[in-house]
Amino acid sequence: MKKYSCLLLCTVAIGLTFLSGCASAGGSSAAGTNTIIKTDSGQVLETTDWEPTTYEIVNNFEGVTMGVKEGTVSLTGLTLNFSNSSDKQCIYGDYFLLEKKVKETWYQVPTIIDNYGFHSIGYDLAAGGNGERKVDWSWLYGKLEPGDYRIVKDILDFRGTGDYEKYYLAAEFSVDEGTKSADLAPMVMIKGKLYLDTGKESDIKGRCGVMDGEVTSTVEPFEKPAQDNQSNFGSGYGYQFVDERSVDILMNGKWLRFELS
Repeated sequence: MKKYSCLLLCTVAIGLTFLSGCASAGGSSAAGTNTIIKTDSGQVLETTDWEPTTYEIVNNFEGVTMGVKEGTVSLTGLTLNFSNSSDKQCIYGDYFLLEKKVKETWYQVPTIIDNYGFHSIGYDLAAGGNGERKVDWSWLYGKLEPGDYRIVKDILDFRGTGDYEKYYLAAEFSVDEGTKSADLAPMVMIKGKLYLDTGKESDIKGRCGVMDGEVTSTVEPFEKPAQDNQSNFGSGYGYQFVDERSVDILMNGKWLRFELS
């Protein structure tokens, strides 16, 4: 899959909006509530004060589809399949939004952080081509509760610089109790050893700015890493060794402690 550099995307997107880069681009950072109520008759009712969807029209790009790869859904991510049977040249980015269906209506899942952005990267989906992308939302939404969801992404029918049309693709998926039990603890393999998340921040106050290494690849949250510098929670994170049993990983501005399993 061909990656377009930030320079190319800037050329494509000057004065336009393609890769959404802040919280206002999608999703709601307001806490909100999503409540399950059991009535006297035993029926289960679900209510919410979340913001309703702003995407009334999705999946109207003829010949271009997005779906969830079977067996990849977890509480914190999934893998998407893209297919382009049209004669259009398409580009999509890292931006995504999660919504939950409540009483047959789609609502935006609130984010767990207020200020966020997405990498300025574009992925080429050529005419007649296919693509696959892993999505990790743990940093933005945390772990999902059981329910019916959809992920929304934008995609361009790209004809040239400043000449394109934007569409929105949506793929539905479900999270249930079985999904919840499928996730493993966050872990990383470094020098042939597995380090597990302790759930605690590092207690080191002063440290040097030089990293000992970086997490460069990732597997699904329900899989164990099988090679060095690989995790099941994402990539691009620097780390520093603490001692023979511990390593600190810098994630979203915080140093998190991992220890040998």
